[in-house]
Amino acid sequence: MGKMVMLCSGSGGVGKTTAALSIAACASKMGRKTILLDASGTARCSDMILGLESVVTLDMADVAAHTAALEAALYSVPRYENLRFACASLYDGISPGELSSVILALHSM
Repeated sequence: MGKMVMLCSGSGGVGKTTAALSIAACASKMGRKTILLDASGTARCSDMILGLESVVTLDMADVAAHTAALEAALYSVPRYENLRFACASLYDGISPGELSSVILALHSM
């Protein structure tokens, strides 16, 4: 089980995504297996920054609903060998309880 870093704020435009992407990219370059989870919902943009916007079709809501396996909702990032990307929800909301259980599953990988 690895370390978990969470960035959050009550307002937008404060650099959460930039900081999260930087931390994930650095950890990946250091050889650490890293998962970046974007929980910004429909306001997410990490997938676009990583060049995965046309690839991501499954999310953690699918995993929580048992319509997709956890591994299927994790996407390899071509520029970073040890980085995989996931998003909380592409279109629908995911309850805090469901997201919490998925985060625990990600953490135990």
